[in-house]
Amino acid sequence: MDPLSHVLFGRVLIGLDERKRLGPGAVGACVLGSILPDSDVVLMPVAWDVYLRAHVAGTHALVGTAACAAAAAGLIRLVRSEGRFPTLFAAA
Repeated sequence: MDPLSHVLFGRVLIGLDERKRLGPGAVGACVLGSILPDSDVVLMPVAWDVYLRAHVAGTHALVGTAACAAAAAGLIRLVRSEGRFPTLFAAA
């Protein structure tokens, strides 16, 4: 998927939270969380094989995805201090 599709998918997905149970900042966390695993794109200029290894075994692996979600939740928490980290993490 291209970056725009990732962002749109995140926005549509968080739209399922019609009652806003995830609280303030959830939209931002979900949208940021949907694109953050592709931050490994910075490795493309280094070497294609390095990028692919980081992409498959890093940011798109279970541990990498959790790390990206934690980073997204933390960044949104800095901006939206009323948001709760556990719900932002779940949204991301």
